[in-house]
Amino acid sequence: RDDVLPRDIPSMPYGRASLSSSGSSPKEKVALTSSPKSIKRKMIVASPSPKPDPEAAKTAFRKQSALLMSISMALHFFGYEFARSANLSLFTSKTAGFSSPGAFPLAMTCVSPFSFVLLMGYGRELSLRGPRAALRNTGLFCAAFLSLTGGGASVLDTASFALPLEGCEHEHFRLGMLIPSKIMIWTSFIFQQSYAHLLYTQQWSFLGSVLTSAEGASYFSAIAGLSSL
Repeated sequence: RDDVLPRDIPSMPYGRASLSSSGSSPKEKVALTSSPKSIKRKMIVASPSPKPDPEAAKTAFRKQSALLMSISMALHFFGYEFARSANLSLFTSKTAGFSSPGAFPLAMTCVSPFSFVLLMGYGRELSLRGPRAALRNTGLFCAAFLSLTGGGASVLDTASFALPLEGCEHEHFRLGMLIPSKIMIWTSFIFQQSYAHLLYTQQWSFLGSVLTSAEGASYFSAIAGLSSL
């Protein structure tokens, strides 16, 4: 057939043969292994590659960001519970902390003013560097402060000097002798009671800004459950 075989190859009986056109080199020989009727043309059509959907990519990125922030908040509460139990044990200890019944109410009274100071510092950080840097810097500051006060209380626990608190000798408000380790324990306890609100409000704010209303209704309960584990 003219549409299958070259025009210079004559028709021949079926079978294996090797023909070449006149004047052609051996490299131009054509080998026939079957009937010309069995030779079919194959057309290969390349399927076009699908175009990326920008909306789908944005949705996947938002959900990934929400998942990572949920894990971060879960780790935050995990560390908070450890710090809370450790600080409460140190604060109420009869040897290292404050055994007076008036020490705990006085410390809880100092939590609100300390929270206000932290809030003022966060507002300044937010206005200067933005929400992303504010969350990062406040998280690092809280971790460093707790580590510093805990390590300082452990090192100063062997201090040999003390500062008497004059004028605080009432039966229900007797704080005894104030030593440097107790200053660290007092400061760490107040800070631990104050910093958690500063961090998790930023984390929830991030989740609320990333997820849509429908996604928030579906995922917020699961995020809260994950964070409380």
